[in-house]
Amino acid sequence: MRRSEVPPALIDPTTWPGVDVSALPEERRAVFEQRERAIYAYLRGDNLAAIERSFSVNRSSLTRLLTRCLAPHDD
Repeated sequence: MRRSEVPPALIDPTTWPGVDVSALPEERRAVFEQRERAIYAYLRGDNLAAIERSFSVNRSSLTRLLTRCLAPHDD
């Protein structure tokens, strides 16, 4: 998903439902936090190449993660 496709009401990830990061095992927590920072950077408009370097998340993974973040949950 491209930034331009994100609905305006969802462009600010601080308004999204939260995640209890403390419930994750330590090694999964670090991965989650790194990916979360990458999503925040992407939605802020940071350069994709810089995001890839800084967070070790490639473009296709980043867009897949964003799509998953914005998908409505079954409940």
